[in-house]
This record gives sequence, structure tokens and C-alpha cells, in this order.
Amino acid sequence: MTQFSRYISLSFAFVFNFSLSHCQDWTKQKLQSKDTEFAIYSWEAHDEYHSAYGEIFLLKNGQFKYFSHYPLNTNEFSVGNYIIHKDTLLLTSDFQKNNMKVDISYIDSSTTDTSYTRLSFPRNQKGKILFNAYYFLNNDTSFKSHLDPKLPYNKELLNSITSLMVRFYDMDCGSDWIPISTSNKFINVTMMTDKNLDGESLYKVMNWKFKMSSDKLIAVTDNK
Repeated sequence: MTQFSRYISLSFAFVFNFSLSHCQDWTKQKLQSKDTEFAIYSWEAHDEYHSAYGEIFLLKNGQFKYFSHYPLNTNEFSVGNYIIHKDTLLLTSDFQKNNMKVDISYIDSSTTDTSYTRLSFPRNQKGKILFNAYYFLNNDTSFKSHLDPKLPYNKELLNSITSLMVRFYDMDCGSDWIPISTSNKFINVTMMTDKNLDGESLYKVMNWKFKMSSDKLIAVTDNK
């Protein structure tokens, strides 16, 4: 494929993505597990070269799971709680702007350690390294206190850390400020989720509103 052909292909994929909206009509599907699921809804769209789809699982415990796929290998996921009031469904994700839970632990340094390695990428609860994370340090969200472990151009910040905030590229989500109580030890950061936040784009929703009928959901608000 020539460079021009690639450009045309990408252009058509962008146009296809742009034509789609989260304000879709979602069709009710057959339950996969009657013990745990309350309802399943999905949508899909196609043209000659591209396809996209989305699914919402409403569980009997009051939680929902959302997943979608778009061209250019774009995936989104969200989990959270739902409320049904008469014919209206509201979805709100667990992850919001500053509410991700974080566990901090400390380890003693060894003779081979340097300040360069004092703070590395966070991990999830399964131990997977989250390479799309970065930090703000010392109660400052300006560029001078931004630290990306793979590009530690501000590595002098590692000499004195009093607090940190975890953020993720391409996601308006992360933690609140977390105090660091030990200044002479190395810091392990664990995000209290088993999700692979590198593999899919976290879709943050607040009161994503749908109208419900017997066999469809109609999205009233577009949270994208």
C-alpha cells in the first residue's frame, strides 16, 4: 500500500468515526447469564470497509459494564453503577476525574539504586505496569512538576517528594493528591483496579442518560 493509499484509508476511517455518536439506539439482546445479568443492549454500524459496535451490560447487583470498538483500533471501556427511574436509565462510571484509589508502599533503597529509579510507573492490582501513566508532584500541576517515568527530564524532583498525583494520558481520570510520608525510601504505586488501563481508553461518564422501551435504549445525552 502506498503512502497516499494509507492516507486515504486513514481519512475514511476518521470520517467514519466522526459520523458515529454515543447517542445511538441500543437494541436489547439475549441474556448470557440470567443469574447475574438484568439486561444487555448493543449497537453496531458498518460501511464497506469499517465497522464499529458497543455493548452495555446491566447487572442485577446495580453495576454496569460498557465496551465499544471503533476503527483505528480504538477501544473504550467503563464500569460503574446504574439507576433506573421509570423509563429513564442513568449510568455513572466508577472512575471520575480524581477518584482513583491508590496504594502507596515504601521499600529501602540499595547501594545500586539512584534517585532516577525512586518513582517508576504504577502497577494495577494484577502487577501489570501501566506505561501510559504519569505524575504531578508536590501539590503542583504545572509543567515543572510533571514527571513521566520514561522521560524523567525533571528527575531532580525525585530528590524531595511530599505528595503525588497519578494521571493517565488520553484519559481525564486519575487520583487525588496523595501525601508521601517517607522521604528517604523508594515508592511503589499500585492503582486499586485490575483493569489494564494501557490497553483500552477509559470512558468516564456521569449521568449518561437513556430512555428505555421494551426492546431498546435511546441515548439522550452524548458523553463523548
